[in-house]
Amino acid sequence: MTELTREDEYIIILKHLGSITSLRKFADQQNFNLLEEISNKFIAIIAERREEEELRQLELQELEEKRLKALEYLESIGLSPDELKVSVFENAPKRKKKSKGSTTRKAKYAHTDEQGKTHYWTGVGRISNYFKALTDQGHDLEEFLIQETEDSVKDE
Repeated sequence: MTELTREDEYIIILKHLGSITSLRKFADQQNFNLLEEISNKFIAIIAERREEEELRQLELQELEEKRLKALEYLESIGLSPDELKVSVFENAPKRKKKSKGSTTRKAKYAHTDEQGKTHYWTGVGRISNYFKALTDQGHDLEEFLIQETEDSVKDE
């Protein structure tokens, strides 16, 4: 004969206790005193479980009240629960690096072509193709130098 595990025994017991027909057949074969004794044990067990369940419900209710108070507090200080899940350092905006050469330079040279379009060059970096063509034609860059006026000197 094979040994039943506890779980197998519980499954069999549950199968019989859950069926009113099985309980009636069992009750017909037992004496009344045994049935009363079993009934009293079940009543005691049910009372214990009822107390445990009531305590568990009270604990859950207290926990829910604390949760709601915490949510109210978070809202009062301007935070959402989702913001608490992530560190503020992860969401902090990255500090922008100051780029060294990105300042706009004033044009040093200017020339207006035949169509009336004015071309500018700062004098820094490679010479623009327009001014390169002019110097190749024999012009001197000094001819295109922008003269500073007194107003532009005062602004600086």
